Parts: sequence; structure tokens; C-alpha cells
Amino acid sequence: MFKWLPYELHTHTNHSDGKQTIEELSCEAKKLNLYGFAMTDHNTISTFNMLDNMSEKYQIDIIPGMEWTTFYGHILLLGLNKYVEWRDVNLDNINEKIENIRNDVKLIGIAHPFSIGGPISTGSHFEYKISDYNNIDYIEVWSGLLPGKNYINKKAFDWWTSLLNKGYKISAVSGRDWHHTNGTEKYISCTYLGHKDNEKFDGINSIKKGKISVGCEYFLDIICNIDKNSYYIGDSINKDQINDMDITIMINESKVKTNYKYDDDKYIIKLVTNNGEVYSNIINNKDKVEVRLENIEFKWIRGELYRNIDNEEIIISFTNPIYFK
Repeated sequence: MFKWLPYELHTHTNHSDGKQTIEELSCEAKKLNLYGFAMTDHNTISTFNMLDNMSEKYQIDIIPGMEWTTFYGHILLLGLNKYVEWRDVNLDNINEKIENIRNDVKLIGIAHPFSIGGPISTGSHFEYKISDYNNIDYIEVWSGLLPGKNYINKKAFDWWTSLLNKGYKISAVSGRDWHHTNGTEKYISCTYLGHKDNEKFDGINSIKKGKISVGCEYFLDIICNIDKNSYYIGDSINKDQINDMDITIMINESKVKTNYKYDDDKYIIKLVTNNGEVYSNIINNKDKVEVRLENIEFKWIRGELYRNIDNEEIIISFTNPIYFK
């Protein structure tokens, strides 16, 4: 079975444009019951000499990182071991620059790709043309609070889906873009990083391998059961050896503390593949659901969970895929 640990993967302090100190951020993250967060100030690593102390004091995992904030897009660098220059990055050399920093960073992710750009927020919209998306580890498809309702996130989610359909194994995460805390925030989404019971947990590795579920208050887990073998989110299955399979869908309630309000008690569960939706059901409880699928002719499958909020069906959780090769 998988264990899931909640992370926030996009944060800022007063070392860039945030309103909180690194200590205040660490304290608030712990109050939310996060297991960890990524420190991603804009174009600076000046908090790095404090991260070990904050991690020990608040008993929280902190991933060192930076938001590579350029004029043509923001790129999240996680597991960073030194400062990376941003001022000479442009539309013509972005692919070369990504290749050059590979030894200095463990993960490269695209932040809020469809955010409004200039002149309102220069650089927030991702304009780069990536020559090979195998060089990108993940995309921040959800940004902000109640992310499933925001149209820029819907565009990012659809873009990620199109890359999956082209055969890329790119992870998808949520990033709050956390600059300040006022205590009244609603619908805070988290990225849940998974690992098997018998494995040592490594957050960077979980992101890289797509062992991820994303959600607000609830998050999904799916397991494919084939011939007494179980396959988990992020795994790859040889589809030549199967004709049908049983899928277990579980709705997990988050321990992250925040405010939510739904119209009713209905949970809408969907299974989606590169061929589209293959299962949909409305349930009134959080009991696990068993689904049998036959004639496996798809490249990947993921779970999606919806709730009704203000008379609108909103996605509140999705899994990264299980792949078929």
C-alpha cells in the first residue's frame, strides 16, 4: 500500500516578494499539518542557510529551491544546490540553459504556465518553446486557492493532458504560490507525495516518478489489480500481457487544516484515459469503489474527484497516471 504525505511546492518569503519570514512560513506550514514544503523564492537562495534550523525546529521537511523568474516564464528548480543566473535566459537559449543547469538541480518544473503575463505580470505567462519535454520533470497545473475553478488552471490541466497523450511522462502538481497568510484561506490544495510501505520516502523521487495525488480536503488514490499483482500511481504496466483489470478507487480525507464548504454530500468519481472518460459515478460516502475495465487500449489512466461548490461541479482532486506500455 501507499503512504501519502502532504506538501506545498511553491512558497515565498520576504527574501523576495513574500510578506512572511522563513520562520513564519515554516510555522504556518506546520500549523496546516503539512509534512513539508519547497522554498522557492524569486531568483534568490538567501534563505538556504536557515533551512536546516527551521526544519529541525518545526519538524518539517524543506526542499531547497528557487523560482527561476524570467521575462518569458517562471520555472521552479527543486533540490537546487547553488544559485542559477536568470538574467541571460531568453526565448532563443532556454533549451540550452535547461541542459546547462541539470547538474545543479534535481527537478525542473514549469510554474503557472497560463497565468496572465505582461504588462500586468511580466513573465508569469510561460512563453518558452521547449524542444524536448523529457527535460521537464513536472508542471504546476494548479495554482492558487480553489484551483479547480480557475480557468488558467483548467488550461494548464488540459495542456498537461495533451503532453501525456503525446507519450511524455510529466508529473503534475499543485502550487499555492504562497506569499502571505491571513488565517481565513479556503480550499487550500496540497500535493500528496506517495511511497510504498517498504520504501524509504524521498520527496524528490516521488515527484520525479509521478507518485502524486493532488487535492483540496480530499485526495484520490487508485490501484490497478491484475493477476494478483497491484500497480500504483506512477507505475508502468505492460499492456501486452493484460486484457482487463480491476481498479480500486479510494477517497482519502486530508489532515491539512483549512476551510471548505460544499453544496451537498455527493462525490463524483471519474476515471480518465488518453481515450477520454471510461468511468463516472456519483456516491454519497467515502467508501472505496471497485471498477472492472476490459479491453485495455489506452496509454495511461488517472482518477478525478469532483464536488459541487456554489452550484458548480468543481474538480477537487486528481491523481497522476498509471501508465501502460
